[in-house]
Amino acid sequence: MVPVTKIDIPSSKSITNRLLILQQYKNYHIKINNISVSADSILLQKCLLQISQPTSSPFVFVDNCGTAFRFLCAYLSFRTGEWILDGSPRLRQRPIAPLVEAINNAGGEIYYMEKIGFAPLKIIGKQWHTNSFTIDSAMSSQFVSALMLCLPFNACNARIVFDKRIPSFQYINLSLKLMSHIGLNIQYHDGAIHYQHSNKLIQTHINVEADWSSAAFWYLYVALTNKPLFINKLTKSDIQPDAQMVPVMKDLGVTTTFNNQGVLIEKTKSIPQNIEIDCINNPDWVPVLVTLCVGEQTQARLFNTKNLQFKESNRIEVLQKELAPFATLTWKNDYLTIKPHTKTFPHQHFFHSYSDHRIVMALAMLKHQIPHIEFDDKQCVKKSYPDFWKYYNQLTW
Repeated sequence: MVPVTKIDIPSSKSITNRLLILQQYKNYHIKINNISVSADSILLQKCLLQISQPTSSPFVFVDNCGTAFRFLCAYLSFRTGEWILDGSPRLRQRPIAPLVEAINNAGGEIYYMEKIGFAPLKIIGKQWHTNSFTIDSAMSSQFVSALMLCLPFNACNARIVFDKRIPSFQYINLSLKLMSHIGLNIQYHDGAIHYQHSNKLIQTHINVEADWSSAAFWYLYVALTNKPLFINKLTKSDIQPDAQMVPVMKDLGVTTTFNNQGVLIEKTKSIPQNIEIDCINNPDWVPVLVTLCVGEQTQARLFNTKNLQFKESNRIEVLQKELAPFATLTWKNDYLTIKPHTKTFPHQHFFHSYSDHRIVMALAMLKHQIPHIEFDDKQCVKKSYPDFWKYYNQLTW
């Protein structure tokens, strides 16, 4: 019997970050158990603490955390004061115009301090109320989530109108389910979010689930090494979009078995030689799927991938560059086509990280094919998974 290594994964930063915003409303006493220790969640906590101090600096720096950028853009609009919201050079390249326009058109007051459509932003926070937001959500579902999480601060019945055929729609559903779970009257129907405001006191405890987004990289390990792995405390989830990887990875040869302690993942068959996957709801899978295809030398077409341009790096360009020695990646008409062109991998290889945690964690799993892999920045994984290298180094390859 092959020995099974057991590993831990962090709690969900997607759930944590949403709860951190909701926790700011005066009537919501939310105790968050198993809070994420990711750098993104720690950063958002620090920003919210800074904002809450009456004599704090109005300059709020979110580094390259797109979630904090979007959530705080909306939140500060309802928080009395004048604020400067800024971030790293890469964050200044990440678009924010659709959210700013939705807020300003509804009565908010946000100004671009340099380039139109991008940070830094000057936000005049105030108490204001609107019954309707309309937002272009094509670039990011987080624009919608940012508005949803701030509806209690808006303090009136309201709706948010957006195009439901958007990337990562299920992350809007995550926001919806969390808000409903703590007792808010919020629903999605007729192409819009509908919120009924109440001033009732809400007291609740919420346990943050283990992070399915982090689990994706261990599925990749099992697929590339044919070695089983047990992930402690990972449970079935009806709210995390990346839990949908269970049926997807089954089709790609990796099965999932749940028990009371976590999940056993193991490879049971070879990956198909030609695959096609819609990534509209799960764009963060793309680095994992591309790396799997390169390592297994299988062709693929991944579609609905255009929003990868707006992540921590332009992930389409990064994957094309970093995997060029091993595969041809072509992006056209929102299709990313992967055609591996080598069956012989080098003994060692250097990858650039682009300070992108998901790029690094995915490419690191090629260690089975490339025994010595180096990166220029290994520590960027702290953004979502601080203990990644601890467990990575315990594995057999």
